[in-house]
Amino acid sequence: MAGVAYVERLSGTFYRLAEPLREQTIALEIEASLRNLRTRVATATGHLRAEDLAEAPVQGTVTLRGLTERRIAYDLAFVGRDGRRYRLRGEKDLSWLAPVETLVALPFTIGVDQDGLWTEIARGTMRFDVGRDSLRALVRSVRASPF
Repeated sequence: MAGVAYVERLSGTFYRLAEPLREQTIALEIEASLRNLRTRVATATGHLRAEDLAEAPVQGTVTLRGLTERRIAYDLAFVGRDGRRYRLRGEKDLSWLAPVETLVALPFTIGVDQDGLWTEIARGTMRFDVGRDSLRALVRSVRASPF
């Protein structure tokens, strides 16, 4: 079955709940591959760089429910510099009143995954740079895949 793949680069800031006044930088690059257009769940792999937390590969899913539920959900796992497993979870809530802003902004939380329990440790927002060249790069990265 044919599918679709794309590359997305996001960057922004986050803060740890223990230090809410200290903003830290974060950057994420993923390639998402949607193999089954009916399920709308894409597998995602890539790289995360979060200041003082991780410089690591990520893997997980991006659930594309833009037309039916007006949301795109991200669930990505990675290992931090301290060796613990973390998850970045975010959701773009799409609005027809502000289509560009809601499509490019990803509010997220980061949690530590301990024995199957997820405990939130940080929050932040990343954005896709909608500059002319970046938007072209995103459009060029979308391709049909035979899978």
